[in-house]
Amino acid sequence: MTALTLYFVDAQAGADSLNGQLQVGGSAPSVSTMVTGWRVGTSSATTYSELLYGTRRAATTFTSTVRPDGTTLTTGCFETATPLSGTFANANWTIAISVIGNTAAASGVGNLRVRVWASQDQSGATGTRELTGTTLVSTSWSNVSTSTAQNLTITWSPGATNTLRGEYVFLEIACEVTTASGGTTAGVVLRQDGTNSVVTTSDWTPDAMGWVQGIERDTTTSSVDIPYTVLPQTAGNCNIIYIIHADNTLVVSSVTDTSGNVYSEIVTPYSYVGAIETVTHTIWAAPNIVAAAAGANTVTVTLSGTSVVLEVIAAEYYGVKTSLPLVDKQGSAGSDSTTSITSSSFATTQATELILGLAVMVDGTPAAGSGFTLRLTAGANTMTEDRYVTSTGTYSAVATQTSADQASILGVALFGASSPSPAGPYASPSDPVMFSTEF
Repeated sequence: MTALTLYFVDAQAGADSLNGQLQVGGSAPSVSTMVTGWRVGTSSATTYSELLYGTRRAATTFTSTVRPDGTTLTTGCFETATPLSGTFANANWTIAISVIGNTAAASGVGNLRVRVWASQDQSGATGTRELTGTTLVSTSWSNVSTSTAQNLTITWSPGATNTLRGEYVFLEIACEVTTASGGTTAGVVLRQDGTNSVVTTSDWTPDAMGWVQGIERDTTTSSVDIPYTVLPQTAGNCNIIYIIHADNTLVVSSVTDTSGNVYSEIVTPYSYVGAIETVTHTIWAAPNIVAAAAGANTVTVTLSGTSVVLEVIAAEYYGVKTSLPLVDKQGSAGSDSTTSITSSSFATTQATELILGLAVMVDGTPAAGSGFTLRLTAGANTMTEDRYVTSTGTYSAVATQTSADQASILGVALFGASSPSPAGPYASPSDPVMFSTEF
């Protein structure tokens, strides 16, 4: 286990988020006063107002409705600037938030109230789950002056081990006035402070491999461009390009990007000739990528001809081996009528690997199988998933859908960064296409 430090930073969390930012590790930020806060001067006792990043909330936003209540995750939080993958145990977290008076001193008494959430969605709009079982309440602020900060603290014991799999952590925050303040302009605002506005725990165990970001595109042409817009790209990471098309006579002729990373087809493509349609799955990758600003790198996928369906998901992972070959083993399967599809099994050779699944559910709503985390869907029926494993064993990729219909899946096991370079069957990207007509 290691320490995890999250700093409150006076910046937006990301292009897809309106929340404030929690910087993950790195150098402690300098001290500065934020605009984010509340005008508490005319607020009644036992009233609440949720945070709105970049805004000093008006006194009229304080009501008797108890906040936070899980309804403001898209704007009422500070969230990690990047997703986290790993586990934290049942040990104390410390949430420290520094506040100071703004415009005029606040003579009343109050506190900050926090709930902790996790979501794979940077905007916080979907797929959220609460990590706290109850609202956490800070120590009190009282008679806050405009010249001297007050440092509030919360100690949180999660009560159980929690696992994050490429998820953003959200601190949903609200202010409670417990004793009414005087002065119509009195305000309490947050401070960026690398010592006193910080979240810490000593019981964090990060995954050696994990998800960073992804974006999808679907088209009916022979090529598609996909920019990595969610986060900056980190040097040494691996771009994984999942590709689905509906013609087994076509091949992917090239994958390139504007950063100059070099891509290779890392699997033997798998085509399932089903009763409804033919579906070809393949995965390309660029290990050891160069750094790029968010939106600066665009991937272009080109087929040898036009397909009625071309669905592409461009993902970025950390901790993947930085040179070819990347794939330890792969498996696949297809069926004309099933609610659950499982690839053929494969035995991994290294303890730390990442199992990827690329599935197409022709008419059902796709979902990740047990042990897997759903990452992205493309179009209505294509999905990607992953599973981090820490021991050798026999694994399969598994996906489900709501109704029994055609389904097909390709599963692969990726080597971790510390893995050796065996001359395995997937060292070459030129292997022939595998076909299947029935599961």
